[in-house]
Amino acid sequence: MENERIKHLGQLGEMLANNDVIAGLSARAESANPWFVPRFVGYSLNAIANEMLAPAKLEKWLSAYSLHPVDKTIGLIFAGNIPLVGFHDFLCCYMAGCRMQIKLSSKDDALFPALLNKLFEID
Repeated sequence: MENERIKHLGQLGEMLANNDVIAGLSARAESANPWFVPRFVGYSLNAIANEMLAPAKLEKWLSAYSLHPVDKTIGLIFAGNIPLVGFHDFLCCYMAGCRMQIKLSSKDDALFPALLNKLFEID
């Protein structure tokens, strides 16, 4: 199960590395929050794609932990001051196999659902 999640996240990272996808997500984010200028949204998306979702980096990160199936629901509250600031929290819960209840900030309620929909397309 862990390997499948890593594979799916790697595919999401490849999608995010596509400049057309980044441009579309950046435009959507900026229309929802004028502080989210495309350059900063691009920084966030590139960091997620290249640093958090690269399969080799995921495997190295997870090698330090012993993951067991968890039957818990975790509540996540995402701040809206930085584009996708709560993505790492989501990533941790996703890899642990937890159910999540996520409260999005009204100032960042476009980007994360768009990423989640892309992940749903894959997984």
